[in-house]
Amino acid sequence: MFNVVCDLENNSVLNGEKSLMEDLSSIKVEWVYRERAKRYIVRFVNDMHIKVTIPKGGTKQEAAKFLKMNQAVILERLARLKKNASTQLFTDDSYYKTFSHKVKILKNQKENKVKVQREQAFIYLKTEGTSQEEQQDIIKKAFEIILRNEGKQYLPKRTFELAKQFNFQFQQVKVNAAKGRWGSCSSERNINFSLFLMSLPLHLIDYTILHELCHTIHHNHSPAFWALLDTCVGGKNAIFKKEMEKYSTKIKVEYYEKINFADCK
Repeated sequence: MFNVVCDLENNSVLNGEKSLMEDLSSIKVEWVYRERAKRYIVRFVNDMHIKVTIPKGGTKQEAAKFLKMNQAVILERLARLKKNASTQLFTDDSYYKTFSHKVKILKNQKENKVKVQREQAFIYLKTEGTSQEEQQDIIKKAFEIILRNEGKQYLPKRTFELAKQFNFQFQQVKVNAAKGRWGSCSSERNINFSLFLMSLPLHLIDYTILHELCHTIHHNHSPAFWALLDTCVGGKNAIFKKEMEKYSTKIKVEYYEKINFADCK
């Protein structure tokens, strides 16, 4: 999230907070009191929601003055977030290519549901009475179901193949909805993978699998662990590790290739 940080003690306070609040009348403004905070801070949750941190000894009135002083930056940032959000939505005019499915979104349905077939998946979306934000949340939940299905089909098999190739031993592989990490390996050599791993390119899926297989030998991130992993990936650990930073354990429209209906005949 983008932060606007300003120490009011060193700035003159402008009047007219009311005009800014009128400009933000359609925006959710959340006031958060933090005893450890030393400054007033604005955090942008999305283009319709900001959080204003009030430090110990601060007041909502002073926070409003802080917003006024940073009015131009705040409104410009909100406009940019709104523009970006409008170009990062799932739509019903194309297929989306996941790891092993072409996903079609069908709007104006009687209920919300997901139908997963061998090579295609359909997201049935009830649009009446739901906002665009709610619809996007439903679609993302549906994608999680599809990715979980793909992960259960692919990840155990691929882990076995790579373990055999590099002479690793493991107990079992499970797929979960973990956020914040791609995988884990227990001391009993049980491996868990996040379903969000299925949004990554094939070489990064293999990189993550090998990462966890290396943990069956080194249960830490010691130099020996990284040396082993680097050997397994042909000396490309630094490259793949850097590339992983482009992705997160979230459903994002830019992770999936968009295919026109005409190209799917």
